[in-house]
Amino acid sequence: MTILQAVVEPSEKKVSTAVEALEGQFQTIIGDLGLWSRGTIELEMVNLTILEKISSLSDNEARKLNVLTELGELQEFMGLMVPTSKSITRVLVHCHVVVDLGKTPEATEEEIRKRIKRKGYWKKSKYQVEIKGLFKNRAVSTNLNKIAAYVVKGGNENLRYNAGFGRDLAEDLEAKMWRAGTGRKDKGAETIEDERGLTVAEVKRLDELYVWLMKRRRDKRGYLIGSNGRV
Repeated sequence: MTILQAVVEPSEKKVSTAVEALEGQFQTIIGDLGLWSRGTIELEMVNLTILEKISSLSDNEARKLNVLTELGELQEFMGLMVPTSKSITRVLVHCHVVVDLGKTPEATEEEIRKRIKRKGYWKKSKYQVEIKGLFKNRAVSTNLNKIAAYVVKGGNENLRYNAGFGRDLAEDLEAKMWRAGTGRKDKGAETIEDERGLTVAEVKRLDELYVWLMKRRRDKRGYLIGSNGRV
């Protein structure tokens, strides 16, 4: 189960609010059903302007741009609520969780979706919540090993912006950015050769946010999310 909670400015206050909302809503939907679950909360630096200006977006890149735009914060402007500037780097607060649906997985999944709809959570985008089963042609242990590797990779694997959801990146992304005139190196950013690389300031901020996230618990595992099953 993947939940995209919010896209917020990279401040501890904003991220904290989003993380606490995610935990509370997750407990109401999953925990109150008595299901066992374990996963991680992930923070990913995102920049909508870079995504928006890439020419010939692939389906994956376009979907990510649309979802992030739908999840973005609003601000008041002349009495109207309008999206905040896309040029500022934001943080996508989300989680990846393994959920045991019990002996009647289809019925349990349907009940989860009903609760989400009834509570009004996670309705900003049709892609905000994704529930999918394990690969049937793999052993459960193999599935879980693959999932564990994915959920602890960090939201910005190799300290780069991700063009789409998941690990797969368009091979020609740098070329598309160059053609679209979106390169940051010639605009004074600290990046050197890798246009997808986070700037020094972004890496520092991401580190500070992860340290804060981990230190919320005495065992330094504040990034964990889950529930204890009864069924």
